[in-house]
Amino acid sequence: MITARGIALSTATLALLCGCAGTSAPSLVDSKSEAQLLRNGVAERLPPSTVSATQRGVDVAVECGSGDPRLAWQSGVLVALNASSDVDATDVFDELISTFVAEGWVTGRPSDTGTQLVNSASGGSVTVLLKDATVAPAIKIDVVGRCVETAGLDSDEVGRLLSH
Repeated sequence: MITARGIALSTATLALLCGCAGTSAPSLVDSKSEAQLLRNGVAERLPPSTVSATQRGVDVAVECGSGDPRLAWQSGVLVALNASSDVDATDVFDELISTFVAEGWVTGRPSDTGTQLVNSASGGSVTVLLKDATVAPAIKIDVVGRCVETAGLDSDEVGRLLSH
């Protein structure tokens, strides 16, 4: 059932993800929030019956590129899949990727570091990697939020965000 509260929550979430929640320039807090929400959203797309454990990964500010003074937030998680014979890790991985493609995300070329998914509207990216598809299957999810102006990696802003 759709409620007024549900509509307000959905509208607020969309405003946060599209960067249109306010008139000020996006900050590293915005990049962090977007990255963590998207990381959780990716993990939640996995069928619960296929997941055996979730281990938090990286949660840090990263440089946007060589010579680029902007920073983005990177957030990751490692999701261990059930190793039972009825769970095909490759199928679970492929289905996860296809859910993003169906929503208009663009995939990069698969590599040793994973399949990258990019959504130009959000300015962020998701990298999904299937690790050890047979013995101890896991899906590694890394999300990088949009690049924003900051005072640099050694700034108080980064320090505060790392402590929360």
